[in-house]
Amino acid sequence: MRAESRARGRRVRLFAAAIAVALAASAGCSTGPDVPPESVGTVDEAWQHVRVRVPADRYEEFAEGGGLIRRLAPEDADGQPDGWLGYFPRSELRRLEERGLRWSHLPAGVLRPTALGGPPCPEPGVVHEQFCPYSGPSYAAACNRSIYDQLLEAEMDYPPISGTAFVEHVHFGGTHEGRKMLAVRVGKISKGGGPAVPQLVVYAGQHAREWIGPEMMMRLYRYFANSYRDGTNGVRALLANAAIVFVPVANPDGYDYSHAAPGNRLWRVNREPCDGGIGTDPNRNFETTWGQPGAGAACIDSNNSSYRGDDAGSAGETEPLLKLLANDGLPGHYRTRFSFNVHAYGNLLLLPEGIGAAPDFKFCTTNGNCTSPDHGIIQDLVGTELTTPLVDEETGRPYISAQLHRSLYAASGDSSTAAVYGTAARPNDAKILSASAEISHTECAFRAEAIPPAQLDALFDRLRKLHTQLASKIPGLHDGSLEPSFHLPHLHRRQVSGDAKEYPAIRVAARAELGDIELNGLGPAEQDDVRDGAVYRMWRAYSAGDPYKFPTTVPVCLKNQCSSVMLGDPGGGSVHLCDPGLFPEADPSWSFAPDLPGGPQEECFWKNSGSGSLTSSKWGIGNMVKARLVYSYRWTAGVKMRVLVSKNGFTGCSHDTGTGCRIVREFPYGDSNVDLRNTDYRTDIVDVSDFDRSSYVQLRFEVSSDVGTVEIFDPIMIGWEG
Repeated sequence: MRAESRARGRRVRLFAAAIAVALAASAGCSTGPDVPPESVGTVDEAWQHVRVRVPADRYEEFAEGGGLIRRLAPEDADGQPDGWLGYFPRSELRRLEERGLRWSHLPAGVLRPTALGGPPCPEPGVVHEQFCPYSGPSYAAACNRSIYDQLLEAEMDYPPISGTAFVEHVHFGGTHEGRKMLAVRVGKISKGGGPAVPQLVVYAGQHAREWIGPEMMMRLYRYFANSYRDGTNGVRALLANAAIVFVPVANPDGYDYSHAAPGNRLWRVNREPCDGGIGTDPNRNFETTWGQPGAGAACIDSNNSSYRGDDAGSAGETEPLLKLLANDGLPGHYRTRFSFNVHAYGNLLLLPEGIGAAPDFKFCTTNGNCTSPDHGIIQDLVGTELTTPLVDEETGRPYISAQLHRSLYAASGDSSTAAVYGTAARPNDAKILSASAEISHTECAFRAEAIPPAQLDALFDRLRKLHTQLASKIPGLHDGSLEPSFHLPHLHRRQVSGDAKEYPAIRVAARAELGDIELNGLGPAEQDDVRDGAVYRMWRAYSAGDPYKFPTTVPVCLKNQCSSVMLGDPGGGSVHLCDPGLFPEADPSWSFAPDLPGGPQEECFWKNSGSGSLTSSKWGIGNMVKARLVYSYRWTAGVKMRVLVSKNGFTGCSHDTGTGCRIVREFPYGDSNVDLRNTDYRTDIVDVSDFDRSSYVQLRFEVSSDVGTVEIFDPIMIGWEG
């Protein structure tokens, strides 16, 4: 899911797609060779990795997909801090020059080999039996059967076993250009009557250029169908009472258009005409949160459009997907328990935001930082940095597991949020849990057909493990829950905007039908404005005395059923978030801002304006389980930061567990995910349960910056007593 157009603070992650951007009038010079002024999209359009100088005050000229991949180390950029690795067609290099931006060829060694060997992104020829079109011709792939034909003929490819069907194709709608939208179901096939078969719905290809998703969906379909037919890999037992529905291409018109000619390769949206251009973003058109920040408001004819559509649900692909999720008017008796939306590219497991109640359904934007009541449950399903099967191909590190707005950018009208929160018109929708992933984190970017075969095989293997994990838990999901009561305690605060004020607060999610909740020692909890409208409610509580001071153990009770939230104990039996003594070791680059008079306004925080570390005292967590590190932050472009948790005095720190010191976050993450959203306020929740029951831990923020600042708010360890 990509939001390429934003008013301010755009993020440039590991993208290698180049687009035609607005040209500046100023002329510039280049150290590169003369480039003929070819038209974008010609057959001989050659793409090149180059080195580009982008001053800090010009970052925002590059929207999502604007050709920048990652910042280069100074030694790879002639000692300059503003060098970037770029990936552009030859014609776009001329446009960079016209905009006064210098570029040059790469020095040797900048394009590092991948972990699986070989240089990344070879120039592909025509691929065979991979990356097939949906139903039309392809300039890039030679396939005996299209995706459409493979789905339509699913029952012939996999006939019943002893009279029992285990595969069926599902026709669930049509597109603007008249293509039928097909899915395929594998597992228990409903015969009508009896209880509904629980199912997992997995879909990809909402964005046409993200070819890796449809390819992986077809591989997964064949794996589960072949294994069921052959009685291998435990799939018959896995799907004895459940089913998986695969939707390889959720935007058939756009996907086939991207296959039709080289110049169409980076097309993103569908192919419906609109006022000013062509194309609605199918992942910005769903009714829940439609029209809120994080979607394009104007129709444009562009590879990079994120146009939300004329109205909620106006895109031809929106209603069919909702129909499939709810099994509304379709054959059989099925109940979707979880949906998984696959996008490209990146290294992220993205969880939906918390939203408010009907009728407004206002959701948590970057200024809200609200946590979904289902955050902990969804992490139990798809994993955290400690448990997910998905890892970054370049660095080998686990995918970041976090909420969409906290880890990526604002996005509204997306299908994952609609699946979780739904509408009153579709009662089933409100109880479907959902997540999405950005996969294929390589310098090949959207050009998945250029990814080395061994790397594709490794990515499939990881996705196979994840979907096996998801399918195993589908029968145990009831009304969106694996657990009976409490979920994910965490500390929360909201960025101050205008007159809106909110103190830091402990939040706990709970099943709505369990009644009133009390956080003993802090008084009755307020009901928060964050809920899913169906099963869970989020509650908050803060001290009526000093709003920054919390006891280290807070009993939580629902109808005489009690658990206890634990906070990292710095000694003294309480945690005072506005006490600079929580971080006694601070390099001169760090300064502490106490709470402002008349607050809360900005409230208290640590600020860094250079390079140096900020280290906490020893926090006792000797009886804490499901530990999470929670902190809020705000930073400007150019800052690099590492966040470490240690129980050994920061000796031998690495990204691996079991070393006594783990690097739990790194910005940018593996020379990617470069965040350019200046001044945006984020809250991060990091799984640090590898330190559960440690007698103590310490926290350290290490910042390296000559051009920006970072501010840290309310860092704390929090978990359950146990």
